[in-house]
Amino acid sequence: MGVLVFRCFRVLEGLILTSPKHPNTQILKHPNTKTLKHLKKKRLARHNEIGKQGELIAEQYLLDKGWTIAARNYRSGKGEIDLIAWANPQLLVFIEVKTRSSESFGPPEISVDEKKTDLMARLANHYMASIGYEWAIRFDIIAVTLSKKGAGTTEVRHLEDVFF
Repeated sequence: MGVLVFRCFRVLEGLILTSPKHPNTQILKHPNTKTLKHLKKKRLARHNEIGKQGELIAEQYLLDKGWTIAARNYRSGKGEIDLIAWANPQLLVFIEVKTRSSESFGPPEISVDEKKTDLMARLANHYMASIGYEWAIRFDIIAVTLSKKGAGTTEVRHLEDVFF
């Protein structure tokens, strides 16, 4: 359970992040350009923008760890799993990303309740059936706490194997 601290600034099509691992500034763009076009065309509610920003940060965090992203915002029925990734070729991980602009109401991860974990389990079963996978899985939470106004440090906490 490591903590990686990023410096984060908003730009037109993504984020600029700097971290100890990447001393040079990088412009990050979400691989799904359709999502970016949608964000530009239709202004989302502030809490939805914060959530999307957190998902981008979480995805980059996992890519930096060498993980392979299998799916983003996987939907089935009324639910969604933010990220599905391969930690290694034998381990499929279902990830809930929780983002807050501050910890005034507690850390982001405390908002994952039993209803959400049950929903994730059902969605995970559906996803595994759709790809014919029956082996090792894990459920993780990535908690992102953004800095004020997009400047300063952004904290990323990766909580592994949080339920089941």
